[in-house]
Amino acid sequence: MAYIGNNLETGLLRSKRAEYVFTVTSANTVSGFDDNGKALSTPALVDVLVFLNGELLPSSNYTVGQDEIVFTTPQTGTVTVITELQSALINAFTRTE
Repeated sequence: MAYIGNNLETGLLRSKRAEYVFTVTSANTVSGFDDNGKALSTPALVDVLVFLNGELLPSSNYTVGQDEIVFTTPQTGTVTVITELQSALINAFTRTE
């Protein structure tokens, strides 16, 4: 059976993904708890994607702060923030034939 995924010769890659949804009215910053009661978390080394009303915003339209997203101009609508933290376990196992 073929292995589909990461190369077993080099290690394992794990990812933790989170999604946050905020309804904003003329806001420069989103932080704290989203509409579903989940606290926004943007730790170091996390990849962040920000959407406004379903459209991906270029990273030049915002900066990622400590557990906050700061926009260059006020935004109105639904802001969705997707974060993904990846880590790798390199050569953390012994392969047998």
